[in-house]
Amino acid sequence: MKDRPRLIIDTDDDYTLRDFNGDVIVKRCRNLCASNAKIGGNLNASGAKIGGDLYASGATIDGYLDAYGAEIGGDLDAYDAEIGGDLNAYDAEIGGDLNAYDAEIGGDLNASRAEISGNLIVTGATIDRYLDASGATIGGYLNASRATIDGVNVTEPTEAEITRLREIIRIAEEQPETFEMSTRHCGTTHCAYGWNQVLDGMEVDSSTCQEYGRKTLPSIYHLVFSTNDIFLKNVKQLISTK
Repeated sequence: MKDRPRLIIDTDDDYTLRDFNGDVIVKRCRNLCASNAKIGGNLNASGAKIGGDLYASGATIDGYLDAYGAEIGGDLDAYDAEIGGDLNAYDAEIGGDLNAYDAEIGGDLNASRAEISGNLIVTGATIDRYLDASGATIGGYLNASRATIDGVNVTEPTEAEITRLREIIRIAEEQPETFEMSTRHCGTTHCAYGWNQVLDGMEVDSSTCQEYGRKTLPSIYHLVFSTNDIFLKNVKQLISTK
């Protein structure tokens, strides 16, 4: 089997990417515009240094969009993009927003350990697998209204959910040693979905707490793989106007 064609972008200037039937490898540039481009392979910006923005809005990428460890001075914009595989921003530094509004992502959106100065936006997106913001730092908010993640519709919280979320916030703030989003179940320390089981009089079971939470607290499914700070900041914002 022949290797796919490769396009390497390595310049100090802006670069506009047109349609390319192969893999695009980004080393460095000032701004990368791949808006509405059709890419027949992967868009690989792993470790790239992009002084401004990486625009892939409206793009169709048959493979993955990889920004692992990239340094992006502005936005990583995948608004309305169609990505066949993962959108990977693991350990990336993003000076603006990571925007996947209305995007279709065939794998994970991995923002684990990313430093995002702005917002992480997945409003209206369809993510076939997981949204992972574990270990991330987000200067703004994680917005996920109308998103579908791993088959779960992230809905507006019901009155029952709001009541439960207020209970979980109280536990997290009054007993911080018992609340940890990176922990499914460890002794008396639980994540939000673990505490959801406890508050319903159930024994916490790491094999079932996520499935139970998907059914009873779908409004926070986008925050399951995040940090305590991200969870509390975004849940407070979510219920503040209710």
